[in-house]
Amino acid sequence: MENFKSLTSELGQMFAIGIKIGSIVCLGFLIYGIIENVYDAILFSILAILFLYITLLRKMFSFKKIEYSTEAIKISDEKYSFNNIIDFKLGYIILKDDPSKNNYYNYFYSQNRFKELKRLLSKQ
Repeated sequence: MENFKSLTSELGQMFAIGIKIGSIVCLGFLIYGIIENVYDAILFSILAILFLYITLLRKMFSFKKIEYSTEAIKISDEKYSFNNIIDFKLGYIILKDDPSKNNYYNYFYSQNRFKELKRLLSKQ
């Protein structure tokens, strides 16, 4: 049984931080609007909160679950050995051409993970 490390856990943490910061800012505008009776600030904060949650959560769930081990990469429960991978670019995993599928996948770029993936690819 291989021990897979996740590439998407950092992405989830980033989106969670973004949602928290955005919520705090919008809550501040909402409190200001209520205290000062500024209806534009109230409307802006409500619309901003809706935009924040709808766009960020939709984007967060559009990413595929990507995990890797020393022998393979698992993209949404499909395993690819490092022999099937051409290269890792900044934020992309490029697979050998397969006409029935996309030949690249997005992942959240992290300098440490990028170096580790490049090292694992060079060993193959």
